[in-house]
Amino acid sequence: MKKFILFIFAGVLLLLAACTKKDSSKIWVNTSIGLSYVDQNGKDLLNPQNPSAYNLNDFRLYYMKNGKKALFFRGNLDNPFGYSPAWYSPGSGLYRFALFFPADSCTLQLSDGTADTFKINVLQKNGSQLLQKVWMNGRLIWEASSLKEQYFVVHKQVK
Repeated sequence: MKKFILFIFAGVLLLLAACTKKDSSKIWVNTSIGLSYVDQNGKDLLNPQNPSAYNLNDFRLYYMKNGKKALFFRGNLDNPFGYSPAWYSPGSGLYRFALFFPADSCTLQLSDGTADTFKINVLQKNGSQLLQKVWMNGRLIWEASSLKEQYFVVHKQVK
């Protein structure tokens, strides 16, 4: 009888151990990069006091969905258009914004009609998504192994 009770007790313990929840607090999603835009003279193209500054409200983020170019918009997100509002960064002395990548490849159309194409490499492990590399217009601009901040200054030729 003691063996039977011990067997039942061990079975209940195994059942309880198998039913424990996964700790979702250990899941990381990091698929964004900070960007600043400057002209050929180093003037901040995101500074609202610059008369030739870009208007972030006119930016558009596109990605491929079912083989077709689609405008990114998710009304339930804090940044529904795929990028944050610009803020001043004292460390760089420039305005910057965060670009959130909805897919492995996307295109950011700027307010002047030009566009930049981004491709990313993401490590997916145990439910987490961690940005590894970012290419802009075919050029590697950031990689995790560099241990540098996820930030890049884009230089644009402005007329």
